[in-house]
Amino acid sequence: NSNRCKFYFRVGKAEIDLSYRENGKRIALFADSLNQVLRDTSNRILAVYIEGSASPEGSHLKNELLARQRAESIRNYLLQHTNLDPAITKAYSIGINWAELVQLLEASNHRNRQALISIINSNSHFVDNKQLIDQLKAIDKGASWRWMQDSLFNELRQGEALMKCLIKK
Repeated sequence: NSNRCKFYFRVGKAEIDLSYRENGKRIALFADSLNQVLRDTSNRILAVYIEGSASPEGSHLKNELLARQRAESIRNYLLQHTNLDPAITKAYSIGINWAELVQLLEASNHRNRQALISIINSNSHFVDNKQLIDQLKAIDKGASWRWMQDSLFNELRQGEALMKCLIKK
């Protein structure tokens, strides 16, 4: 059994803003579900994994750090508002969320989506993403990059908590 929840962050920020994109409502529901599972002594939460991610703006190292800070913010919030065991609560960074960007592009009607997806899929394994970002910015003189900034990058600035439970019956 598992339960997951996404939280969103403002550009360049790692603090949870409860008024932003219904974060307050989302995190309260997730914390309530954790507490509900914890109250039933026949349940055992195996782990709560929290991953942070970032959009492609900024340097690789900055995005890696920002994503980690976002995950830690969510972890700290959940530890303060639930009876979770810190030992089973893990926070980590996935850096730039290229996989989700590809999904968002696939779901879009953008005229250059296939070219953008192709560049990402062939280059996203590099540690330093500067070359990849430069290639994306080069498509139609930066218009596609600006469109992604305006339309898609907000979805990438996030953290996600995933609760895995073992429920004994």
